[in-house]
Amino acid sequence: MEFITLFFLALSIFVIGYIGLVLKSSIRIPIFVEVFFIGIYVVVFLLVLFPSLLRFIESSLGISSAIDFIVYLSIFVLFFMVFLLYRKSEKQRVEISKLVREISYLRKK
Repeated sequence: MEFITLFFLALSIFVIGYIGLVLKSSIRIPIFVEVFFIGIYVVVFLLVLFPSLLRFIESSLGISSAIDFIVYLSIFVLFFMVFLLYRKSEKQRVEISKLVREISYLRKK
C-alpha cells in the first residue's frame, strides 16, 4: 500500500474512534450530527480501501476524474453543514428572543 493510502486509513480510523469517544463523553452532540460525521468517515475509509469503487461511481455519474468527484462531494457536504449551522443559529436566535422577552416582562412586574 502507498503511504497516502495508509495515512488516510489511519486518519479515518482515528476520527471514527474520536467520534466514538465523544459519544461516550458528557458533551452531547445531536445524534444526527454524530451519525453524519461517522458516515462521512466510513465512506472515506471505504473509498481509500477500495479505490475501484470511486472509479465506478465517477464513471456511472459521468464525472471525468476522481478528484472532480471528491471536490463536488466536498462542496455538497460543506453547503449542507452550513445549512445545518444556519438552522441551529436561527433556532438559538428565537430562543434568545423568547428569553429576553421573559426577562423584560419579569423586570416590569
